[in-house]
Amino acid sequence: MKNIEFIKNVVDYIELNLKEEIDIYVISNHFGYSIYHLSRMFTSCVGFSIHEYIRRRRITEASRALVKSNESIINIALDYGYSNQQSFTVSFKEIYNCTPNQYRKNNEFIPYQLKISLSPQKNLKGDMIMDIIEVKDYEFKLVGYTFNTKEGFKNMGVIWPMLHATKNNVENRVNNDFTIGLNDYHEMSEENPFFQYYAAVEVSEIKTIPNGMETKILPKTNYIVFKYKGKNEDSLEPVSKYIYSEWLPQSDKILNDEARFDLVRYGENIDELGNSIIEYWVPVK
Repeated sequence: MKNIEFIKNVVDYIELNLKEEIDIYVISNHFGYSIYHLSRMFTSCVGFSIHEYIRRRRITEASRALVKSNESIINIALDYGYSNQQSFTVSFKEIYNCTPNQYRKNNEFIPYQLKISLSPQKNLKGDMIMDIIEVKDYEFKLVGYTFNTKEGFKNMGVIWPMLHATKNNVENRVNNDFTIGLNDYHEMSEENPFFQYYAAVEVSEIKTIPNGMETKILPKTNYIVFKYKGKNEDSLEPVSKYIYSEWLPQSDKILNDEARFDLVRYGENIDELGNSIIEYWVPVK
């Protein structure tokens, strides 16, 4: 059996036993593989450990139950492997930054970890996604270079080097560790399939603008932020596909039609493998 098929079987087994006592030892015995091999292969394919994956999946399904059922919080905690409500609350707050009771009152299901779907061709490993958070009422002020995609995407290879050459001349930068790519779809329609693209930096206040740069202010809105590690030059298609075809359909979140754009923050700190932290921000109501 190929390793990818083996890990897919492990993921299926975990899914069937989320409410049972399950850990790497149980899974190792069930499949007859050594703990070492199982651990190395799972982490390699998925991006984090079996223990972390089980924790993330249980919290996600528990959060679904909080919103979609009338089951008591203690019963939900026990169902998903917690010995008491206190330990469940501690773990829940680590991920959702609120108590299970507060989450239930908010009445919005926000998936943290969907079941991983692995295939040999898939570039976004069910979970390159390291973290998913909600940011409320945030306003972006951007300074950078822009072009309309009707001019051709070749311009992307022009404005990014220009930004990197001049970004340190921009006053009031919010965070020197990130640059921003913005797809602005506000003028896009069936008749006009093009959009405005920006390569920019975020500022706290717009003051003196270097020659050739433009500004863009994005009005306050709520965001769901998907954080992962990857190469800045890689295509965002696998990430976008995961968000819009897998995550959003299972979430209770609604896209904000008055904020028709995608925004990506690219980390400036590159590790020895050429990867950095990347954040995909999706405007929601």
